[in-house]
Amino acid sequence: MFDTATLGLFDTLVPIASIITISVMVGYILPKKECFGLFLLLWWTVSVFVSLSNHCFQKADEWSNHDWMGVMILLGFPTLILTTIYVWLRAQQSLRLYLYKKVPLWALFALNIYRLDGLSIILPFWRGSIPKYLGLQIIFLDVLIGLTSIPLACVTYSKGADVIGTGWPKDFVFFWNSMGLYDLASAYIVLLMNFLKVGGSYVTDPPLAMVGFHPIPLIVLFQAPLAMGIHILLMTSLDEVVARQTMGLPLHIQRLRRLQS
Repeated sequence: MFDTATLGLFDTLVPIASIITISVMVGYILPKKECFGLFLLLWWTVSVFVSLSNHCFQKADEWSNHDWMGVMILLGFPTLILTTIYVWLRAQQSLRLYLYKKVPLWALFALNIYRLDGLSIILPFWRGSIPKYLGLQIIFLDVLIGLTSIPLACVTYSKGADVIGTGWPKDFVFFWNSMGLYDLASAYIVLLMNFLKVGGSYVTDPPLAMVGFHPIPLIVLFQAPLAMGIHILLMTSLDEVVARQTMGLPLHIQRLRRLQS
């Protein structure tokens, strides 16, 4: 059986990052948008419960015929959550405008700093405790996105949202979001490929059945879909977010910031 102790610091840092993330989000949103804040809290609570139950899969060393339930949870639940958020935002303009205008752009970048958790799996990865694809994905792409989110958050905080409204900064943010979304979406695709045994008996070695054991389901069910939602929001609505968050500034400050950028 898979032993979560082999994950080392990863087993500790992931829950801590999850608690900090939901605390900041709910603490900021709940007083102003109660229903949406409670929805986020319920989403996180269900994710924690599933992660701690350790019953997503029947076996840790191989896929079994009963693992379809775990796959339905780990793939279906994030899809349901993201679909619900999409429909909710489309149906309620007030909530959509609130997110565009009141949630600082720098904070959306900063939320991705938790992906630096990937640094903690370097030792378990080289010991063979982490599947090859998952390990490479977390160490390189997740850490890269986590690192670059720091200067993005700092620059956007100090200079304002309009600093990335035009030119190469806007292009870089689009590229950054594209890489971040690919990082997360491809991991779900590999999980499905592993279950269907597409590309061989297993896509990775050891098999990805370990994703059913705490704390990895917490990432799959909460932190990864949250980051995907942020990337999708920024890729599809960046112009409107920038426009809404600079709308209240005096015109001379807006012009000055454009010159500085």
